[in-house]
Amino acid sequence: MINLETLGGIGFLYAFVIAALSAYSQYVVLRAGVFSMATAGFMAIGAYSVAIMSVRFGQSPLIGMATAIILATLCGLGIGMLVYRLRGVYQGIATLSFVLVLQQILSLGGKLTGGPFGISGIPLFAETSVLLLGLAGVLVVVVLVELSPIGREQAAIRIDEIAAASLGANVARSNLIAIAYSAALGGFAGGMMAGNQFAVDPSVFSFHLIITTLAAVIIGGYRFFLGPVFGSAIVVALPLLFSQYAILATTAVSLATIATLALAPNGVASLIRIDGELVLKLIRRRLLHSQAKNRLVLARHSGGTEANLVADKIARAYGSVKAVDGVSMSVRPGQIVGLIGPNGAGKTSVINLLAGLAALDSGKITLGDIRLEELPAYRVQRLGLARTFQACRLFHEHSVISNLLFSATAGRSKQRRREFPDAACAEAAIEFVHCAELADRRADSLPYAFQRRVEIARALAGEPKFLLLDEPAAGMTQSEAAELGDTLRTVAHQGIGVLVVDHNVPWILSLCDVVYVLHLGKIIAFGTPKEVRENPMVIAAYIGEHGTSGKHTVKRPAAAGQEG
Repeated sequence: MINLETLGGIGFLYAFVIAALSAYSQYVVLRAGVFSMATAGFMAIGAYSVAIMSVRFGQSPLIGMATAIILATLCGLGIGMLVYRLRGVYQGIATLSFVLVLQQILSLGGKLTGGPFGISGIPLFAETSVLLLGLAGVLVVVVLVELSPIGREQAAIRIDEIAAASLGANVARSNLIAIAYSAALGGFAGGMMAGNQFAVDPSVFSFHLIITTLAAVIIGGYRFFLGPVFGSAIVVALPLLFSQYAILATTAVSLATIATLALAPNGVASLIRIDGELVLKLIRRRLLHSQAKNRLVLARHSGGTEANLVADKIARAYGSVKAVDGVSMSVRPGQIVGLIGPNGAGKTSVINLLAGLAALDSGKITLGDIRLEELPAYRVQRLGLARTFQACRLFHEHSVISNLLFSATAGRSKQRRREFPDAACAEAAIEFVHCAELADRRADSLPYAFQRRVEIARALAGEPKFLLLDEPAAGMTQSEAAELGDTLRTVAHQGIGVLVVDHNVPWILSLCDVVYVLHLGKIIAFGTPKEVRENPMVIAAYIGEHGTSGKHTVKRPAAAGQEG
């Protein structure tokens, strides 16, 4: 049986808590989808801040810790502003470079930093009770942030950045906050380390610390808030258990990391699955039962709009292929507009342009007097345009209600959120599409047709002025599509404009007020469903051909799932 005495007694406890504190600094950026490796640098800033303030200036440990957190956070903001446009491995390389440069600065810092020998004589204030209280406090902060709007936004961006941006998430801001948050926790961890170890020097904050901290998060799991605790215990315990075998002691953590990636890719914490989703499920009913239910307050009740959504000769080419070639169309509030055409006609490209997910080559997009074509996707959404995707893009790791809470938070103004709280808005939206009983289910556990309905509910939770739907009836039976049509008519009745793309031509013609027909990137016809059905160009290019009875038969494309 493993016990503290076997593992070095109180020394193990100290090492474990310091490792866990540093692991949480790494955890919060990985959970947010930011591949930062700057934790060791932030810890160095925190440790040296405490050392310099206490040894060089004779200040109390409390002043030193405050300085550590503030300086590390400011440094994190600076690093964040430099790397927020980078993604993946490029973020990792940039932040790793910061650590290596900082280590050299500390080594050459002269009397202030003690050069390569560091600073000794630091008052030992981080005893057992202080360390444990510090770890408990960090854990509480991490859980509270995960349940907050910014925590939901960060998790959504990690899972699907494009979908999150289309629902109102500011990706650049989220990345910056994640790095600053990580820096604050890293500064705190470094300060506690200095207050527990009497001395600091640059060699402590080497590449070895970077790898050890990263291994603790990987082994524990970066999707579960207890992951850093489990991972740190394993990372600290393994070298001690094999301390009599030098080779095994140095490789034990590496072998444990490889084994975890092979057997439990989400970390050992995934085996018990205690995460923010579980906490949210436990408190959700209390939050929601205190709010009004069974109603959906949509755009016209939060300021509304009489402005039309207008595309004027918009064009977009991908190489030599003109996906959208001079398309002009408009959607009025309360109107359902259909967009049909063969596979490859450019329908999804039009939706992407309207939603701000692709840049125009020419033309303009306006919402009343507001030009949309140069705005990022999250700004377009906040002006009132919400969309769904051709391939359903729910945040699959999270519950249905968590998906909707994110949209209700990210897509609405602070004033509107005060008038109609996020929880009530999310509950109302899920009831609107008749999926209330699925609220606590993981999104990826739902049948595909229900995922489609939930994706529409998620878009509605942002209380949009216009709803852009890309093949919403795909995968639905005829009765399910009819029910969806009734839902969309109710949405339009509330004053929301609806633009819907779908390959189910009879369904579109029965649903829409106006239909546009797209062929090879150009609008070849538009008008009422009857006018479109009888248009000779549409018959020749897409819908069908004359039968022997003189009526037109509808034929559907052979590959209805292909992007149009």
